[in-house]
Amino acid sequence: MAEIEVSAVLPVYNDLAALRIAIPRSLETLEEIAPGRFELIVAEDGSTDGSADFVREYEERDPRVRLLHADERLGRGRALNRAFAAARGSIVCYYDVDLATDMQHLAELIGSIREGCDIATGSRLLPESNIIRSGGREIASRGYNMLVRLILRSRLHDHQCGFKAEEGLPDTGDPCAVAAGRGDNRSRERCSQDGIGNCASLVAASCGKKLALSSYLP
Repeated sequence: MAEIEVSAVLPVYNDLAALRIAIPRSLETLEEIAPGRFELIVAEDGSTDGSADFVREYEERDPRVRLLHADERLGRGRALNRAFAAARGSIVCYYDVDLATDMQHLAELIGSIREGCDIATGSRLLPESNIIRSGGREIASRGYNMLVRLILRSRLHDHQCGFKAEEGLPDTGDPCAVAAGRGDNRSRERCSQDGIGNCASLVAASCGKKLALSSYLP
């Protein structure tokens, strides 16, 4: 069996309908990025809608898919940490099961790690970003991220964005938490728009190594 380079994690809770689209699309995209050298881990968090059974059947016929099932709800954070600890890849990424981020940009996210960055994460909160959500949610998100940057001296703008990658360090937990806690972290952000949908940005943080820039459309 080939060595696993990329471990992609899908956090799931009662997301059966989304899984029917996300799994085949993820396999197709990951096969282009790391042919035969990836795994798709579904961090299923005590679902009651048949999500676990669906993934289990997929796992039986496709060894690239791995199910991590929880009998009781762990919560998103614990479910993700459990999946990161089980990941076998030298690069670990995760994204939301609804594929809010355009999958064509997953190669850019993973490519930033391949090029020497420690972490890469999406951002919806740049001045140039064009996103559509309620005013209350926008205010709460910007307020939370401002506090995180102030208290932890993080240079990231959007710590909650569900589109992240890091070097395969399974005990570190969320990639943004790693970046936020490093005093020597440096990051840059930019936004590019191709005229379709909303625009957000990809941050590549080097922690004193190499900087890379990219973008994605949610």
